[in-house]
Amino acid sequence: MTFHKNTDSEFLTPLKNRPGLTPRHMVKGEIKERIAAMENRNGKKHLMPILLTAVLLLTGSYYLFEIIMKDQHPHDAGEPTHQVPLKEGVEKESEEGPIEIAPLVLTDEESEAYASFSENLDQEILRSLSPMSIAKIYVQATFDEKDDVRYELYTDRPDYIMWTKEEDEQFSKQDRDNRRLTEETYNHLAEGEFVETGEGEGYIKYYRSEDPDSLMGFNLIRNENGIWQVAFMPIQ
Repeated sequence: MTFHKNTDSEFLTPLKNRPGLTPRHMVKGEIKERIAAMENRNGKKHLMPILLTAVLLLTGSYYLFEIIMKDQHPHDAGEPTHQVPLKEGVEKESEEGPIEIAPLVLTDEESEAYASFSENLDQEILRSLSPMSIAKIYVQATFDEKDDVRYELYTDRPDYIMWTKEEDEQFSKQDRDNRRLTEETYNHLAEGEFVETGEGEGYIKYYRSEDPDSLMGFNLIRNENGIWQVAFMPIQ
């Protein structure tokens, strides 16, 4: 089999000078047209070498096109190339890890107010206390499982009451936080900062651990007599 230099060069020049990749069906069409032209010009004696060259060029162009297209479409940054679904019932482990519990310490004034309020539940005992002191007494009453004291620390403003004392007494122990969960929830509350958000409302902003994502908020409401009280479901 003999290849004619001039004929082959004439046939390959358009492909070499192609400005960009051409879809496979367009390349195939052009090849057929050039084969027909070669037949008319030189006869069928050159058909086999030209056809072989065309097949090789078509195959090479196809694979080159596939490789370049893959390089032109990389995965977006941050987009996973493969995702493995989590197994059923398996929860993602907490990144925060075990929390070191800081003990809740009442000041002398808070301890005295807590003891007095636990005896007679008189709201006037709380008048001189700050929102932080009210929150600490509420947490201490929760630790001590003094449900009646804890409930009386809730706001008595009609628009903010969520359930009655009778309903509160019917809550089962399983419905209440266990000791460890309560300690973790209110951990470092005493180190927080009170932020007043409006007339008679505010919250204590604190971090329950060193994790910056552990930001918590403890809501309080001042009643019509000017005494700060705890909002129902205070944690936000």
